[in-house]
Amino acid sequence: MNNRKLILIWEDIFMEQGGEEIVNILKNKYVNYSIEDLLKVAFLFLEKENENHPCRHRIVIGDYLDRDEYTVVYKSNQVNYHELLIGLVILMQLINFEQRPELIINLAYALREMDTEISHQFAKDIAEQI
Repeated sequence: MNNRKLILIWEDIFMEQGGEEIVNILKNKYVNYSIEDLLKVAFLFLEKENENHPCRHRIVIGDYLDRDEYTVVYKSNQVNYHELLIGLVILMQLINFEQRPELIINLAYALREMDTEISHQFAKDIAEQI
């Protein structure tokens, strides 16, 4: 049994965006999207510029310190591709335009450590096109 978790974290530095509340709203918005639709949305966010706001994101494998300024967008020790893509799209929507390609590349590297099959699928679907 693998106890390592893949965790996508968003940090709204000035806490202006709503934290967990906005993440839950966005999860409800995207939950019924198919994998293909989520990939289309991800590619749209790679092209769509937004107003910059002070934020950070992290990809953690393992545990993290639960802090008020962090909002967990995705967390699982068994990667579910559909749920992962929902987390990716949400995080892409919340971070700045310039950070999005880096997010995808870093997630591809993290997936290699977590799940080879999902890693190959993610690389084929999105990461190789960045």
